[in-house]
Amino acid sequence: MKNEIFYDIIDNEINKLKPTFKKNEHLQKQDENGQKSFLFLIWFLKRYLPNCEISELEKFITEGNDDSSCDLIFSNTDQEGKEIYYVVQAKWFSKKNINKSNELSKEIKSCLTDFRIILSGKKESEVNKNFNIQYEKFLKHKRKNGKVKFLFLALCNGDVNLKEHIDDFISNLISFDLLDFNSLKQQYIELEFKGIKTHNPIETPYIPKSEFELKFEKNQVIYVDKPFKSNIFIIKPSQIYLMFDKFGQSLFYKNIRNPLTSSHFNEEIKNTVKNNPINF
Repeated sequence: MKNEIFYDIIDNEINKLKPTFKKNEHLQKQDENGQKSFLFLIWFLKRYLPNCEISELEKFITEGNDDSSCDLIFSNTDQEGKEIYYVVQAKWFSKKNINKSNELSKEIKSCLTDFRIILSGKKESEVNKNFNIQYEKFLKHKRKNGKVKFLFLALCNGDVNLKEHIDDFISNLISFDLLDFNSLKQQYIELEFKGIKTHNPIETPYIPKSEFELKFEKNQVIYVDKPFKSNIFIIKPSQIYLMFDKFGQSLFYKNIRNPLTSSHFNEEIKNTVKNNPINF
């Protein structure tokens, strides 16, 4: 899919959202680019957090580090039932700028500056009291050594060495993910045209919708206790066929991660394979 076509697809989809959120005070105060960034963020939430009530989150959206970006802080539960706080900044780019790598590099630096201010406790909004209430919850979570994930949505491409920008930012409790034009396009194609869910930067609890009876020989099972409890066993090819026939590509949603464009996760995966293969 050509970049211009994908750009138009997103542009059309976010324009359809505008009537629904036209009464939002933040949206009403923005210029065209600011409104695009706001709706771009809403578009992201609807696609990547489909079970969430968007009306509960839109009131927390506030101005970003410039007039054409916006920030959102919210919490979600991960697969282990633990609370993670997310800080999301969305930045809309005009079509003529989507392939300017210097634009993306500049915006990443600007975004990380804003994220550092948020971490420092000095980001209160002058116009959105709801954001400030959410921000206080975020700071309490951080003080209790809770996990925090920062996301930057940028409708722009660029060959950016992300590692050099985030090395002094990330830690065991703080992570950063960039969703640029290429990664959004790849994920859109895989979901819309292939029915494949790949990478979702927002972790959510996995709730099975149905059960499947798996047949295997009980006397041919290896039980592993450490470092993770697991079972290793042999099944017939027909069992794999039946599973795929029932669940399709969803079998792999939680087990296979495709490489991500401009993401430090790629390097982390490599490091795990090389230096800690038992946890791969």
